Amino acid sequence: MHHNFHGDAGKFNGKVFKRLLKVIFSSHRGSLVLAILGVIVSSFAMVAGSVFLERLIDDYIVPLTKSAHPDYGPLANALLIMAAIYYTGVLGTTLYSEIMSVVGQGVQLRIREQMFAHMQTLPVSYFDQNDYGDIMSRYTNDVDTLMQMITQSLPQMLNSLMNITFVTIAMLVISWQLTLLSFVIFALSIFIVRFLSRRSAYYFKAQQQTLGDVDAYIEEMLNGQKVVKVFSHEKAAEKQFDVYNNDLETDAARANGFATMLFPIMGNVGNLLYVLTAFVGGALSVSHTLPLTLGAIAAFLQLSRSFTQPISQISQQLNSIIMALAGAQRIFELLDEQPEIDAGDIDLVQVSDQNGQLVPDDQGQLWAWVKPEADNQASYRQLKGHVQFDDVDFSYDGKHTVLYDVSLDAEPGQKMAFVGATGAGKTTITAC
Repeated sequence: MHHNFHGDAGKFNGKVFKRLLKVIFSSHRGSLVLAILGVIVSSFAMVAGSVFLERLIDDYIVPLTKSAHPDYGPLANALLIMAAIYYTGVLGTTLYSEIMSVVGQGVQLRIREQMFAHMQTLPVSYFDQNDYGDIMSRYTNDVDTLMQMITQSLPQMLNSLMNITFVTIAMLVISWQLTLLSFVIFALSIFIVRFLSRRSAYYFKAQQQTLGDVDAYIEEMLNGQKVVKVFSHEKAAEKQFDVYNNDLETDAARANGFATMLFPIMGNVGNLLYVLTAFVGGALSVSHTLPLTLGAIAAFLQLSRSFTQPISQISQQLNSIIMALAGAQRIFELLDEQPEIDAGDIDLVQVSDQNGQLVPDDQGQLWAWVKPEADNQASYRQLKGHVQFDDVDFSYDGKHTVLYDVSLDAEPGQKMAFVGATGAGKTTITAC
């Protein structure tokens, strides 16, 4: 059956995001500060290069076209300055990209260590109530999408936000009238972008869940492949796998389908804005309505290109972040599981028989239950392997009974097999 997501499905989970940021900043604060600095430098250099284009055309190129004996030295120096600006942006991009790659790997290492350490403290009931494949999916798929968000989505989104900020300021400085025209055109497309973003985010979250279902089912079938063959259950197993796999294919196709529509739409909006800006700006300049030079129009056109692209990037990266937060929520659910508290004082140890007395021995061939007694003494009772169940009922949570009136008597050395469908209680009996 296909999963249904209600309530906050496809929405940005602020609570999980804040917790994730706390995890990242707690161990990589200095690195993140440098990465943010690199993002700011990269964005500022990109906008500064576009703004410098106005000066390049008006102060260097246009005078050369009117000179009988042009001197290209000043133009060459201006081009070197422009190259230095863009090269600074490249350095900023390299800085934050390399830092975030290291941070992503570090967070991945730390989270997996925390998950594994915490998993060792969980009661048997957790593993009996959760599929092994789904737990494995949290270690692999969910952690991988989380690392991708840290190394790519977060820095790219921050870079896009900085670009929009600097570009907007530069456009307002050059011409607030043309900037207003750009905002009007962009507002017309915001509803389409919002719709596509929500739909793709919805299916990205569903994809993360159905991927865990597929992993869980494959793991279950691999462990029980012999049983499947003995009972000629291959067709039924394959049919059920097709259901899970088709759900995953549907969610993935719809998620990526809606997401990939964003770039073509915003690209066409950018082209429309470019044409209208060139036409309106040129008309206003020729009619002397606005004091726009050729360099100002060229710089504004360059900035308008840089205005629409970050918006589509933010929409796409937001989908990746929402998908990663869905995985992070599953990770935190495992970490928030209550550990099992061992309040007992009886332990199982290796012993040896010395003149009829059981004594601790790490090399002993016998096993015994040891119970602390008064005066720092201990009593030992040899483990013989005689297991008896007499009308046993059992529940993990006190609400849902999983074993009903189970009775058995396993003598020492006797072999006994538990056979039954998944969820019948085989693991629960052995855990009892």
